Amino acid sequence: MVFMYSCGIEKIAWDASGERLALSFRDGEEMYRGLIAVYDIKRTPLISSSLVGFIRGPGEYPKPLAFSFHSKFKQGPLLSVCWSSGLCCTYPLIFRSHIHP
Repeated sequence: MVFMYSCGIEKIAWDASGERLALSFRDGEEMYRGLIAVYDIKRTPLISSSLVGFIRGPGEYPKPLAFSFHSKFKQGPLLSVCWSSGLCCTYPLIFRSHIHP
């Protein structure tokens, strides 16, 4: 997990497979404000998480207002985000486990 000053989790979304988790934080350090953290989740035998990376929205001081995963993309989950700037963006999250030879 990422250790940073935050006032807690604001929003959370799981993909349909349960392998990806996206979350946003309330306020906190300026460097992390408005970011969405994306985690890879392993569920056997215990639940563990690994930070994959962060998504920062377009514009100055973007804040994620809503986000959700779509499961109909063969190459992996899609994360759609509506930002405070008024833009909505879709991010393909393609991981090795979804790449077919």
